[in-house]
Amino acid sequence: MWLERWRGRSPQTLLAPEEFPTLAALSQRWETVEREMREYVAGLSEEALQCPVTCRSTRGQTWTFTLWLMMLHLLHHQSYHRGQVTTLLRQLGIQPPKVDFLDAHEMGFRSRDPQRFWRPLRNKRITLATGPIVWQMAASDPGI
Repeated sequence: MWLERWRGRSPQTLLAPEEFPTLAALSQRWETVEREMREYVAGLSEEALQCPVTCRSTRGQTWTFTLWLMMLHLLHHQSYHRGQVTTLLRQLGIQPPKVDFLDAHEMGFRSRDPQRFWRPLRNKRITLATGPIVWQMAASDPGI
């Protein structure tokens, strides 16, 4: 959503949960988004960060902020959602992975074994509400 806004497009709807029927489908989409985000950021100049970007929210609001401020917002907003997921996992009795920035930095921002996080979720049903969307995933999903 945010990358599209930075590129001058304003998606008016969120992605439909039906587009991601499995964890594998969701992971594949995330890899694409992450790659595109890295490419976009790598091509930015200092001047580009100071430029205003105008976009429309999914609620129809028009926003204009500098690009660097929108990027900072994204980082803070991701922290909010990581906290939500951490809470939900703890409610399921699962020890969530570390989400601390400094821990991630030490690990090179990549898990050496990404499946180690998902193994404890096997045979559990997970419901994650994000705004108007409720994501449901059976942990027996073959992508886990």
